Amino acid sequence: MSDFEQGSGNFDPTSTTLVFVNRRDEITGDDDPTVLRVQMSCGHAVDPKSLTAWCRSLMDQNHFTFHCPAAKENNTQKCNKIWSYLEVRRHALLDDEEQQYFEERVSTLAAAKYCEYKWFYGPRIGALYARGPGTSSPVYPMFFGGGQEKKFRPGTENTPMIAGLGKAAELVVRELEVYASHMQEVRDYLEEKLLAAFGKNRTSFQQPL
Repeated sequence: MSDFEQGSGNFDPTSTTLVFVNRRDEITGDDDPTVLRVQMSCGHAVDPKSLTAWCRSLMDQNHFTFHCPAAKENNTQKCNKIWSYLEVRRHALLDDEEQQYFEERVSTLAAAKYCEYKWFYGPRIGALYARGPGTSSPVYPMFFGGGQEKKFRPGTENTPMIAGLGKAAELVVRELEVYASHMQEVRDYLEEKLLAAFGKNRTSFQQPL
């Protein structure tokens, strides 16, 4: 059963699975008493439309996690509590098409961050993340023969190297902040030296990470 009224874009007031609150929307500040709002896990109140718009704006800024933008009681700090995607999906106004967009966008952004922009490697082995390989993504096999890797990379799987890749992934997750900080320092150093050597008119960089 849906927690939304059919075709209204509003919460179903008879739902027993949501925690309704009589407070203003703490994303937009709207205090229309006729609009139903629910309490999120952080304790702040939202309505489905404002929650959907806020989460979509985060994805538009290349964020793949969703956080609460409401101010804390002292009004000097933001809540910033992370909402799980499952919580957002339950409380936001997502039809089937919107839900598919959210899930594809979140997975693509997460892969770009944690898999070095869709490519991740270990000792003599690598992993490539691609959405719709051979269809929406221009990824095609270099070799032909067996049906391994969905026919994109035929040949007997290298089990020891796969285990090594798994260990590399474990280390990256455990030391992600350290690695990211080091990579940013190296990138900034490279950009600084290139600018000093060639000047702004002869250099061009991608957007900051």
